[in-house]
Amino acid sequence: MKSLCFHKTLRTGLLLFTALTGVSFLASAAQPPDSPSSSGSAISKQNRIISSKAPLVQVTNRYGDVRLRFGGYSSDMELLIITQNLDGALTVKTDSDAQQDHIEVVPVSDQTAPQKSRVDLVLMVPQGKDVVVTTGSGLVEAKGIHGAVSVTTDSGRVRFNKNKAAVSATTDSGDIAAVLKKDATETEQRFISTTGQVEVWVAEDDAITASLETSADLITHFSLTVERNPHQEPDKKATATINGGGNRLVLKSRRGNVAVRSYPASQ
Repeated sequence: MKSLCFHKTLRTGLLLFTALTGVSFLASAAQPPDSPSSSGSAISKQNRIISSKAPLVQVTNRYGDVRLRFGGYSSDMELLIITQNLDGALTVKTDSDAQQDHIEVVPVSDQTAPQKSRVDLVLMVPQGKDVVVTTGSGLVEAKGIHGAVSVTTDSGRVRFNKNKAAVSATTDSGDIAAVLKKDATETEQRFISTTGQVEVWVAEDDAITASLETSADLITHFSLTVERNPHQEPDKKATATINGGGNRLVLKSRRGNVAVRSYPASQ
């Protein structure tokens, strides 16, 4: 009888443990992977409006992510600042002149070394402005921007999604992924990573000439002409002439896979 009670208690305990573990897993999975952790910290949000007719925006953030979204047809930009400032070490400086808007995340003082702080930026970019972004290890993401976007990171990932002008990115070890809008630009677009992967999606009916270089794998939905150089790095150079050729794409990585893929023209 005691043995039966013991087994019932054990089975009840195991069921309770399984249920609690499942709840804990679902709660952790629900948190966005790119969000700053809120464990033991206060996250604050601040909105700023930047009124300027300057044609270029310079964004520098070595302490977090930068996300760009289309901000309409007014000259005003909205900047959302998400701060996890555990040691109070970071601040955001903004200023403008006739040619450029400047947005930069900086230490509060020369004596303050940010150890636990981060700042993520979301910028609503209106029509008529190009953007240049510089980050350290943070993500850079641009969706539907009407002006040109140029990104330089140390190890951050870069994501582009159907922007309406030229985009380009250079990173050391980060991955680059881009979905390009058909006929968005006649300007050459360059996607270069030293050791990360580079993946570009183009409309299946777009006219493009793509140059690919890597020592890893070449991946494409189109025909390739490949030149091998076994004593060089990258050791493979390839050209994809898509629908007779046209606007130029350059994709390079010394060690990462390089891919040009297609999406349906109707999308």
